[in-house]
Amino acid sequence: MHYEDWNALLTTHFFNETAAHTPVYLFVDDDLLREISPPGMIDASAHDPVADFETAVRTVIYGNDPFGLIFERTLGWRDKGRPGHPPFVGVLAATVLAASRMTSAPGVGRGNHSFYRPLRRILKLPGTGIPEGYDVVIRRLWEELETWLNDHGGRYGSPTAHTHSTLTYVGWALSQSVLSRDDHDRIVDFLHEQGPASRKLDTESLIGEFEVWAYRHHITQRLRRALTDKSTRLLVGEVIQRELESSGRSPSRDSTAASSSHNRRPPGAFSQNPAPLRLTWPDDGMPDGVAIQLDSVGEDIKRQLIEDGVADPHTTGWVELFSQDEITPGKTFTISVAGNILTLPGRDCYVLEADELLGVWREVPYAEVGIEHRVLVREELAQQAKSVMSECGSQRHRSPRRVPVPEGWVGFSEYIPKQAEDTVMDSLGALAPPRHHGARLVGGLPLTPHSNEYLPGGVPDLVVPVSPCSGNVGLTLQGRPLNVAEARSGGRVILSEHIESVGSHTIEAGPRSLTINVTRGQRNSVPSPSLVLPLRQDGMFSLRPHRYTETRHDSPKTKDIGPEDSLSTTLCGALISPPSRSPVPPRPRSPGIRGEEGSLPELSNESSEVKTTSWDLLLEWCSEYGNGTFEAFRRAHDWLSERYAPCTGKWSRTLSRLQRLGHVEVDWEYRRWSVAPTVLATLSDEAHMMLVGARSRRLLERIDHLAEEEDPHLRALAKDIAADPPRPQRNGPPVRMVSAEGRHAQELCSFLGIGWAPRAAEQLAARLPTLKAMLDEGQPVTGPAGENPHFLRPEDPEPWQPVTKAEQWGAYQYEGHGKCRYAYHIRGTSFIADKHAVIYAGLFRSRRRVVSYDPEHRELRVDARFPLPLLHARAAILSSGTLPRYERSDRAEHSYQVHPAIEPRVADQIIGSLQQDAFDLH
Repeated sequence: MHYEDWNALLTTHFFNETAAHTPVYLFVDDDLLREISPPGMIDASAHDPVADFETAVRTVIYGNDPFGLIFERTLGWRDKGRPGHPPFVGVLAATVLAASRMTSAPGVGRGNHSFYRPLRRILKLPGTGIPEGYDVVIRRLWEELETWLNDHGGRYGSPTAHTHSTLTYVGWALSQSVLSRDDHDRIVDFLHEQGPASRKLDTESLIGEFEVWAYRHHITQRLRRALTDKSTRLLVGEVIQRELESSGRSPSRDSTAASSSHNRRPPGAFSQNPAPLRLTWPDDGMPDGVAIQLDSVGEDIKRQLIEDGVADPHTTGWVELFSQDEITPGKTFTISVAGNILTLPGRDCYVLEADELLGVWREVPYAEVGIEHRVLVREELAQQAKSVMSECGSQRHRSPRRVPVPEGWVGFSEYIPKQAEDTVMDSLGALAPPRHHGARLVGGLPLTPHSNEYLPGGVPDLVVPVSPCSGNVGLTLQGRPLNVAEARSGGRVILSEHIESVGSHTIEAGPRSLTINVTRGQRNSVPSPSLVLPLRQDGMFSLRPHRYTETRHDSPKTKDIGPEDSLSTTLCGALISPPSRSPVPPRPRSPGIRGEEGSLPELSNESSEVKTTSWDLLLEWCSEYGNGTFEAFRRAHDWLSERYAPCTGKWSRTLSRLQRLGHVEVDWEYRRWSVAPTVLATLSDEAHMMLVGARSRRLLERIDHLAEEEDPHLRALAKDIAADPPRPQRNGPPVRMVSAEGRHAQELCSFLGIGWAPRAAEQLAARLPTLKAMLDEGQPVTGPAGENPHFLRPEDPEPWQPVTKAEQWGAYQYEGHGKCRYAYHIRGTSFIADKHAVIYAGLFRSRRRVVSYDPEHRELRVDARFPLPLLHARAAILSSGTLPRYERSDRAEHSYQVHPAIEPRVADQIIGSLQQDAFDLH
């Protein structure tokens, strides 16, 4: 074939109407020349299309001025108005062919030294280095190609050739040869999966995300080398960026017709089709939910989700979708939204990460070092999955006992990989953290979800990924190197050991830059409640939390109540009205403030000097964060327990204790919590007031330093108000108290904008719900309330005894959906209700008394196997401000909870509302 034939063949192959408005790369290598050469047209003496092409190019590139002839032809073609095909495409193809044959010098990468040698061999030019005229002519030829394409308005494609800052002359050819046609197709696949969210990333971030994606998918060795070569890595990023930019303005084209070009997928496809769905798994339910990221879908889909009530106009990030169709792991699930088909791909292995805003475990493309995951894998792959998790450094992964999984599947929890693993079979590839993923901040006490602002003492950790073949990771803090072992070997860096001051701190970890802002909190006022316990129509409190105001983050799924349903003030998280319906009669004040009759009990034998513990920081974080999901609380709790003296063994127990103390309200059904408004509540002696609810750092500092306040009224109050030192207690946050006369304390509350609750325990006890009221709030069911029923027999050492079915009247415990449910069975109907309400109804049915009062010592004693219901326990705790202590009786095999400093009236109301005064004590 003559040069003109090759030139026309290459021009029509690359620059045609099927490539309209898309980036076109003149990628030429030996395989492509053999692929496009027409049969029977090759010179018989050449035997090979590649050799024939090289011979043809040498007919226009030769002599002492090798590029002079082609340059003259180009100028003539230009002067005639650029008719037909450009005459120089074959020459440019030869330079790209040379670039495809470049080799890398060890530790240097590709450059001039490896380009001109193959170029001279193709053109049969003697000598070394850059050929004469190459630097001027080749640049002009690429510019002419760009002008020709632009003159046709993108009809034959969009130009992509450009030079490189360090490879000025070689960069033109290199920009075309870095990636093959298949490589470009893989980039389009990547952008298709990423969706429009990728538009928000810069070039370096795009490269990083593509590396992670490429680690999970099959890509060519050429592309892998390009990603690791310093001289071509940025070129790959530029290619991705160009494909991304073109997708937003290119009309789609038929993919079949496009197969003749290197861009085989319609360029706009990934932007027109939304990102795939993700499987979700509730903490104690079946993995049968689905979520989608709003940022990755089009406006039509987002608008439809808003109209359907799935999202609101201000929602960002992930939202859960609800479908009537069954979602089965392992099977592809599709759903239509606004005419678009959303797809949840079926997989053999799912890796999920906790989503704090959704309150569920959400599927992620791959596991990450230092992050806790859940894993759902087919039963036949379970042993291989365990091996992979162990190879990735995980030691704690286990199969949860009470978390249900579909038949034929195995679930694992607490999978925390510590390193990447390079050899993992495709079906289990999501288990291995990507080797190229950057450093990440984990844990800490953020002020808001996904925020870079943290409380002092709550600085997050830095996870540095590592793999057996990776090198050291350079780590600096504020420009100073951090010489820590984790930076050299990978793992978790405890940044709190290096960051102690408030302010902004910048961390450089390899190519990634991270910023942490340490602040002393943003709460200048008391947070409004998002969950409250309202009054019922009969004047008693409800145990079912309701949503009272707009939440700070996303709203809980609870019933709304407004001012017309509720009343004006709060009492330790519960809504109350002025005590007009059930007024509490006045009572003489107990004498003395400290050390006399009527004083508070000793809280602990520990020193009065209290060090900051996880309890202090956890309550401060709750006060700043405001409200959130159980997952957000669990993460903060578990991270704190690793850094400081632990709260308790389990986060749910800690949350329950904060709830009983009145610091938070909890919706256990919908798995949400909300900090309660700050209230200064007087205790039983009326000389001490305890801070209940939110305790922000700024509020505590103001109370502790009233004499330093700018307001002269507050400075005057400092003479009559004494802020007591924090009093430590076991298994709970230190008690913060104020000693003052009632009128002074009330005035203080008015100035600080916090609540005032005189004789809080008595107010609460006067409105405690009865057993019947608590059961009435339950859900009646006529059939079985769950699986594996257990009947309450309080006289046995193990009170819950298994039975075949619910026949007797009384309290039952069921297992279902991964958690225990409690129901009271009577007359063929079961009432699923609050656990403690069901238990005390069962105790009443069994005529068993487990609560008693000792008037001499003013103590309420409760069988530790049957703790008081929430509000009854809170009324007892607000009498003294302390959690109950545990005592073991010589006459019983079980322990007792002992609530101190309980007034007779409060004790009578607690015992009477539970109908524990109807029988003698056992």
